[in-house]
Amino acid sequence: MEPYPDSKVREKVFADRSRLDVLLQDSRGMPVVVECKRASLSPQDVRQLVGYMRRARIEIGRKARGMLLHGGARKLTLRVKRELSRARQKGFPIEVQQYELSV
Repeated sequence: MEPYPDSKVREKVFADRSRLDVLLQDSRGMPVVVECKRASLSPQDVRQLVGYMRRARIEIGRKARGMLLHGGARKLTLRVKRELSRARQKGFPIEVQQYELSV
């Protein structure tokens, strides 16, 4: 992935003043909206990302895929899995990645 080409900053501020964490572009040129969370995911985190993906489609003029990056538990809760399933059924492709940071 690489920085989104039409953006001088990685963080995108939308017209409604909401702000996504990172806007990238994949190898096929598709925008990727990345939302970063320190802890485990909640259904609200999924809904937040879907909202950013909707705004990106309107303001960028292209459909985007989403990525939730989190530092919480390796296993997702049933509630989060259900929210991800709903989002995907509505046409919002979302990938989830868990990370660990050791210092």
